[in-house]
Amino acid sequence: MENQLGNKIVELEKEIYEMAGEEFNINSPKQLGVILFEKWKCLMHERQRPGYSTAADVLEKLAPEHPVVAKILEYRQYTKLKSICGRTGKLYSGRWKDSREI
Repeated sequence: MENQLGNKIVELEKEIYEMAGEEFNINSPKQLGVILFEKWKCLMHERQRPGYSTAADVLEKLAPEHPVVAKILEYRQYTKLKSICGRTGKLYSGRWKDSREI
């Protein structure tokens, strides 16, 4: 499972870099802000001190107009899944059961 997630993450990185026209640290809010809000002049940017907001809710608003933003959100989901899988070795699809007796 972890290898599949890793492969998908690498694939998404390549797509994002190709769409952006350059490589940058996708996990860096500062570098992502420069790409989205300075290079591409995304209109719905939210300026915060000292940079731009790249929070999920802001990116979700931009995603319909900027396909790369949807890829970045997908990348974030896969990296989160991989970090969970890496810690436990497993992914759980159901609810956690409470082991306490009633």
